[in-house]
Amino acid sequence: MALGWLLDTRRLLITLPSDKNLAWQNDIQSLITNKRCTRKELEELIGRLNHAGAIIPLARFFLGGLRGKISPATHDPTIINLN
Repeated sequence: MALGWLLDTRRLLITLPSDKNLAWQNDIQSLITNKRCTRKELEELIGRLNHAGAIIPLARFFLGGLRGKISPATHDPTIINLN
């Protein structure tokens, strides 16, 4: 394991540990279903997806829309709509 990733050099695979994978999937599914979250929840999601971007660098491009939902002027924990 390196920096939270499982490395399989024989099969050339990099994966998340199963418990982390399941937790991330549940959090993402919850945000998709609810279509709203707090600023903290959105920042945590962006952080996790940015962490995945270490393995898939071009995927970071798609985080711009999520980052745009966070107002830089405020640190207010209000509800953010993800529509």
